[in-house]
Amino acid sequence: MMNFELPLIIEDEEYNMQSQDELSHWHNSFELIEVVEGKFYCTVDGSQFLISQGDICIINRNKMHHICNEKKTNLKCRKRTIIFNPDYYIKDQHIYEKYICPLLEKDAFAHIQFHMDKGIGLDVYTLMKELEILQCEKPVGYEMEEYALIYRILRCLYMAYEYGRQTIPSTYDTNIQIQRNMTSYIHENYGSKIGLEDIADAGQVSKSTCIRLFHKYTGKSPIDFLNSYRLQMSAEKLVTTSEQITEIAYSCGFGQPSYFNRLFSKEYNMTPNQYRKTHARMKS
Repeated sequence: MMNFELPLIIEDEEYNMQSQDELSHWHNSFELIEVVEGKFYCTVDGSQFLISQGDICIINRNKMHHICNEKKTNLKCRKRTIIFNPDYYIKDQHIYEKYICPLLEKDAFAHIQFHMDKGIGLDVYTLMKELEILQCEKPVGYEMEEYALIYRILRCLYMAYEYGRQTIPSTYDTNIQIQRNMTSYIHENYGSKIGLEDIADAGQVSKSTCIRLFHKYTGKSPIDFLNSYRLQMSAEKLVTTSEQITEIAYSCGFGQPSYFNRLFSKEYNMTPNQYRKTHARMKS
């Protein structure tokens, strides 16, 4: 019998004062976030809002977003996330066009926020719990049940959209595509020598506009975002490859290994070598 896994991501993440900030990103999936403990600041398409324990937030696909905890307090923060692409699950064209397409229109909604103790929020929370149990226990035929639960979650999302079309926040604006172009340029060229002018040119905007948009959509300057992405890629290579640390520094766009070591230590509170050893032990 062939083994396969449905394209469903379930993550449980804990944050503290030392946690690295999530970089702004987007993906071709819905993201369901349950705040288990504490509170998080969530920014979607440049609009920031607070989600606290007991809240569920659904982020629409292709929306630029990032989530961070409050660094000024020692409050323990934990969230559980479910990510899935509706295109995989909805094969009936009539169902897709009637119920899914309206949710995906660029000005439909950026995010919807519920509380898990009542109404649609309670329904979504219950379905999320059932999905998590199935993923953990994997009983016979669990994939079919997961499929059914995804359909029910999408129905809840459609109902929430229909009932609240006048109040659901929509933050779409023309600058979002410009920001995506500049962010994509960094993703594709982070290993090369690039600067503020190159990033601005990718968005066909001035350097001052580039800086303003990065602060609005990512909470960072363009160069800080570039360096954070380079560090993220270098951390991945430290764990997944046997390349020398100096080689990783150069391949991720850092011209000087000493500068790379300094930034990495500041970001991860350990040297690249310590990071590699620590995560190698965690994997073994």
